[in-house]
Amino acid sequence: CSLPIDKLDDISAIEGVQTINFGEKLEQHNDRARHASHVDEVHTMVDRQGINYTGKGVIFGVVDKGYDFQHATFKNEDGKSRVLFFYQPDEQNLFIGGEKYGDYPGRIYSGAKIDSLLSDGGDLHGTHVTGTGAGGRYGSDTYYGMAPEADLAISGYDSSEILLINAVKVLTEKAKALNKPISINISYGINTGPHDGTSDVSAAIDALAGPGTIISFSAGNEGAKDLYLHKPAGKKIASLLYTKKNSDFSMISGAKIDAWSYDNTHSFTIQLAVVDVNTGEILSSSPVIEANGKRDEELSEYIDPTYFTTDMSILLGADCSPFTGRREARVDIRDVLFLEKPNHALALIVDGDAEVDVYTNGVEFTSGNLPEPYVSGDGQGTYSDIATGKNIICVGSYVTRTKWTTAEGKDIVEDGKIGDCAETSSYGTCIDGRTFPTISAPGEYLISAFNHWYWNKQDDCIVKTDDPEHGLACLAGTSMACPVVAGTIALWLQADPTLDAEGVRDIMRHTAIHDEFTEANPIRFGYGKIDAKAGLEYILKKQSDGINEVHDNIAMPVKILDKQKHQIVISKNGHQYNVVGTKLQ
Repeated sequence: CSLPIDKLDDISAIEGVQTINFGEKLEQHNDRARHASHVDEVHTMVDRQGINYTGKGVIFGVVDKGYDFQHATFKNEDGKSRVLFFYQPDEQNLFIGGEKYGDYPGRIYSGAKIDSLLSDGGDLHGTHVTGTGAGGRYGSDTYYGMAPEADLAISGYDSSEILLINAVKVLTEKAKALNKPISINISYGINTGPHDGTSDVSAAIDALAGPGTIISFSAGNEGAKDLYLHKPAGKKIASLLYTKKNSDFSMISGAKIDAWSYDNTHSFTIQLAVVDVNTGEILSSSPVIEANGKRDEELSEYIDPTYFTTDMSILLGADCSPFTGRREARVDIRDVLFLEKPNHALALIVDGDAEVDVYTNGVEFTSGNLPEPYVSGDGQGTYSDIATGKNIICVGSYVTRTKWTTAEGKDIVEDGKIGDCAETSSYGTCIDGRTFPTISAPGEYLISAFNHWYWNKQDDCIVKTDDPEHGLACLAGTSMACPVVAGTIALWLQADPTLDAEGVRDIMRHTAIHDEFTEANPIRFGYGKIDAKAGLEYILKKQSDGINEVHDNIAMPVKILDKQKHQIVISKNGHQYNVVGTKLQ
């Protein structure tokens, strides 16, 4: 329906009108991520009390590294930091200043000590991720985050799983002490593990989520790699180990392989062998190890060392999950292995009654065009193990940008089709039938805040800007998509601070964007593409039992939200309509 702009005051006075949203002509600038996810439209929604949805009153938490604490996007207009606290989980106590926090290793910084911090190191990941999720508008009206008025709670990270758990504990404990909801972004992951939510780190972090505490993980960036093998029950498979940089299989630079049965009743075996890549003939092999609870064994004495030009350090072992009874077998290739001849390769052989999933990092699987039982891997099981908890939101990536200009004036053009899933975005299905990612968001490529302390000033990711105080970088990956989702969830928590993971999934399930890309490849997108505006409307409708739309053909679209059950929403040409669009008079 149409409304004259000068009637808005009268409309806002109607009993039951909760929100008026002014649609604006949007520019495709984070910029593009906000536009594609309809976050910009959320930022214009203002209720009758003058409150709009920008994350105010919500904490945006981050576990990462490479923060530029002096970047303007993390400051208020008065120059004071928006960071409530920074926790550095430092087991070696290398960081000075700050204060101890309980029995947790490391230091915590707040207040004036935050204002004096420069950076935790020369990486740029943490600054970019935080800027995407909740970067402020101060000094920039283009490249700000999803929840620009959320408070920031930041933790460092150094790749230790124990310290990751501690970091999330600190963020959640502090949020509860402040009586504020928190949306936590963790753009890290791991490819090995059971991928069912029962690994130690996955279960521990999953247990920290709950009402008002939402934790989002990136799915991973291995979707285009052949890191996953599936062995059907009762069938034998074999696969050559390789890295794409060394197509002759001559070098294996450290790798872990983790195989898991589908149940606790059927066994399987694994074996490593040096094979001829032309014939598949086994030249030397380890003993067959059964997945029955054996501990690690040193295998270097079993494979003839003359096939390698370097010392070998390979461990192979087996175990059972104490939680599910699923049987595990693993290979740990330490350091760098160089095979003596280019026509030789290491091969993994998996056999037995059990149905088995095999995950790896550091190497990929290929058949090498050899006949069965040799098989190639694929990307269908590449999603991160620690993103598989039942209270975790797992985020995939799709393309919203392929071009930018670097700080050096160089025009960059990358592959990718706008709107399609990022080729690298990880995905798959776990044994209980859940698919990953949960949801997809813009992640390739995103322009966001840049850490001035980053060591490589000539990197092509650094974006040309006339404002050095607001340095920008253009990065890609599910690391970049995850804060789009976590920042959007912060907006939703502003509307409903009691949301839990199931509530968030319910919103996504009912409101995600579907198009030709999501329909063509649904497993790569999860529920679809995140829609911040539709999600917020879904929350408000459940709260008020009433949402409808009106459009001003003269000026701009207007949205009215009715908080009263079965009340009118708006009148069109003198007619009144209820919340489902039925004409009342």
